[in-house]
Amino acid sequence: MKRDTLFLIETGFADPGYKGADENARFYCPYCATIEGVIALHPALFGDVDVVRVPFQRPRTALVDLIGEANQGLPRLILADDAPGGLETGSANGVRFVSDVEQILDVLSRRHGLPRAHF
Repeated sequence: MKRDTLFLIETGFADPGYKGADENARFYCPYCATIEGVIALHPALFGDVDVVRVPFQRPRTALVDLIGEANQGLPRLILADDAPGGLETGSANGVRFVSDVEQILDVLSRRHGLPRAHF
């Protein structure tokens, strides 16, 4: 990867199999929404990060093609080839990635100047 790439779930998705939801219910991923909020607050800092929003339904082909079916949970930050070692929480197919929302925000702070999150 030439640039860090952040994968998020598109907001407002349907999940017909979700318990207790009617057929018109729409959902969002709270973890992805946290990062979407940070993007909205600091859009200029995401100029060096590719943001890819994918449908909720699996398989999430774009991600599966990169890091395999077992790693399609979101949000997920795919690290660019030039990212220093030790930032990743996992790797597959020679691609390093960060999975946890707090760790994603930390890496974005370190690599792209995002203000640090205070949890």
